[in-house]
Amino acid sequence: MAILDVLELLRIYFLYTLTKAMVSQRAKNRKYLYIIGGITKTYHFYKTAGPDSS
Repeated sequence: MAILDVLELLRIYFLYTLTKAMVSQRAKNRKYLYIIGGITKTYHFYKTAGPDSS
């Protein structure tokens, strides 16, 4: 479904942003890791238990 495609694009975008941020700002790694972890967990929740489980 379109929602999952949007989530996938957002996840790729955040991973790309995270990589750039980690290279340029090493001091904030922990914060970014928590953020990306939350995004990934949310993504997996929608992917497995979301409205489109087909």
